[in-house]
Amino acid sequence: MAADLSPPQASGTLRPRMSDRTLAALAEGRLYLKDGTDHLQRHESDFAQEILDRHLRMAQKHAWKGGGGDEGSMIPRNSLWGRGEGDSTIPIVVSSVAPGEEGGHVAYLLETESVGGLLDYELAAKHERRLFHREGFRAGNLDRHPETRKLVCSVPVPGGGSNLAVIEPDGRDLREATEGDSFDDAPSWIPGEEFTVVFQSAGLARSREGQVSGLGPFAIERLDFRTGEMETLRSNPQVDFLQPHLDTEGNLYYIRRPYDGPRGPRPPWTSTVKDVLLFPVRLVRALLHFLDAFSRFFSQKPLLSAGGPQQEGPDRNQLWIHGRLLEMKNAEGDEGKSLAPSDWQLIRATSEGSETVLAKGVLAYDLAPDGTLAYTNGRHLTLLKDGRKEKVADLSLADTVKWV
Repeated sequence: MAADLSPPQASGTLRPRMSDRTLAALAEGRLYLKDGTDHLQRHESDFAQEILDRHLRMAQKHAWKGGGGDEGSMIPRNSLWGRGEGDSTIPIVVSSVAPGEEGGHVAYLLETESVGGLLDYELAAKHERRLFHREGFRAGNLDRHPETRKLVCSVPVPGGGSNLAVIEPDGRDLREATEGDSFDDAPSWIPGEEFTVVFQSAGLARSREGQVSGLGPFAIERLDFRTGEMETLRSNPQVDFLQPHLDTEGNLYYIRRPYDGPRGPRPPWTSTVKDVLLFPVRLVRALLHFLDAFSRFFSQKPLLSAGGPQQEGPDRNQLWIHGRLLEMKNAEGDEGKSLAPSDWQLIRATSEGSETVLAKGVLAYDLAPDGTLAYTNGRHLTLLKDGRKEKVADLSLADTVKWV
């Protein structure tokens, strides 16, 4: 959920705003928007409300079959909006956001368990238009070409991994543009080029049974959709290179972090010792819960006075991003601490190869045409231009920022 969404109060002389563009952010499957003057506001989708209303009518119509209410539900009603708490009855997630086909519009992808759709929202008129929706549609990391207005995104493929795909400006005619046993993600159009993008790509590690067991290190690739020519811009077996962007001067921006192997970072030795010491306690607790469930099933009487295990919603102490699971509890008690480790660094590399660290502890970012960077550390949204930083909002578990 969002914390205090009001921007910090400036002190002293007033400074000009870094950008008058609209900034979008995603947190726990919800979309937030902020223009040059307003506070960060949560956007409510009319299409999502239609889905909720339709589901509620069906549930009420068939309530007599199950006796009504939520008592028999395995998933609590209040955990099914986005990835956190809410008041809806089915999970609805905004998975990606980008500029709309026209100026002053926002495009975003909305997903439920069964259907996904691309929507367009006009900011001034506050009008939403559905471009298309279809059964089982999934996509992410939209980016809009500033001239052709075509969209590029990543789409999951059967068996694991993902490919890049191009969508026409009106949201139709999706065509996959990459293939192979890899995880292609975070595409970004190159300014001044009609058919070329940069993106992050990692090979898939598979078990003997063919199941995906992990990811290789992310590299930065450059791809010309028209010719199929691909060039590796950054690659290192010890480093992940994430979310690439090129500016008009040829500078390459990306997030750099250490690569922790296909299975992720190894737990510290203290965690192993803790697991060994707590094993008897956990075993007894698991046995008690099993016997309690057995008693409830046959005699309708609990064995545990506390009522047994409680249903829980999504774990809001975890954030999955770029193939890595981050533990929010590592930053508990310190609202100013980044959710990303300090070695997740935002880098600018010149065409000559020199690198500059612009910020540390960066989960996600975006680059505006005027050079203004917007980034999040999972707690705050910050703008950066010409070496000057400005925090514009607090937003917990933000995993996407986008200029729209």
